[in-house]
Amino acid sequence: MSSFVVSRVVAMDRDAAFADWIVPARMRTWWWPQWPDTVYRLDARPDRAWEIRSPSAGAGISGRYTEVVPGASLGFTWEWDGAERPDRVLVLFSDDRAHAEDDPEHVVEPSRTEVTVVHVAPGRPVVDDHVRGWNDVLDRLPGRIA
Repeated sequence: MSSFVVSRVVAMDRDAAFADWIVPARMRTWWWPQWPDTVYRLDARPDRAWEIRSPSAGAGISGRYTEVVPGASLGFTWEWDGAERPDRVLVLFSDDRAHAEDDPEHVVEPSRTEVTVVHVAPGRPVVDDHVRGWNDVLDRLPGRIA
């Protein structure tokens, strides 16, 4: 089993950051906006399906929600079209406190949220494309500041 973690800090509270992951109209502004035919089907309840698909790009991912805790965490399975088995993803939403421990001058602001993605790929190695893909998507998060 292999895994990796990527994170970004956004200038919004945890509930707003969480909504960017479960409301299709919000997600379309940052997840694959370069493909205008992208379809977002998100039913953010445990054991419900989600799907993001772009016919023009020939790309599609889907899965099922495994954990939904508004403003705190979102877990789901992750399967590219044609994949042999799904990966697991956990997205954590936390107050931007991580830097406070390293920097005593760091001011914790409730309107800043750290969004952390933990991607677990059972039975296969993580390749640079996985990390690059998540970095590309997270770099477009609304309000990203770090």
